[in-house]
Amino acid sequence: MENVKIFSYYDRPPSVGLACKDPSLTQQHFADDADINNILARFQKTGLLTDPLNPPSNRPQFGDFSHDFNYQEAQNTIAYANQAFMELPSGLRKRFNNDPAELLAFLEQEENRDAAISLGLVNANVDPNALDRANAPGKDDLTNG
Repeated sequence: MENVKIFSYYDRPPSVGLACKDPSLTQQHFADDADINNILARFQKTGLLTDPLNPPSNRPQFGDFSHDFNYQEAQNTIAYANQAFMELPSGLRKRFNNDPAELLAFLEQEENRDAAISLGLVNANVDPNALDRANAPGKDDLTNG
């Protein structure tokens, strides 16, 4: 019979180890692309890691929604606003204390327009008074003699 060595807790086998003497094939210039923090930051900014069959909805919108609502429409609007707020990057939500009402109060103040543009909440190419002019009564308005 062959002589078999039996190892135990007090008589451990010798450490073999691993010696890699070949040059590394790792390309260090891809280190930033593989960093999970950079991947998540890019995802929050661009949304590139989403399912192509279920793309994210449009960015949250702010506008005049003062037309008549019934109860169900009001509930749907609130649910949509909460969903749109939750789709914002976490850092941006934190800036508004994770409260959609604080974001809306911020956007309602004209002096915050430049800050809203820099945060990506408002399109810089849109004239803030265009909606007012579009809704202003004109010559064709029957109520405006």
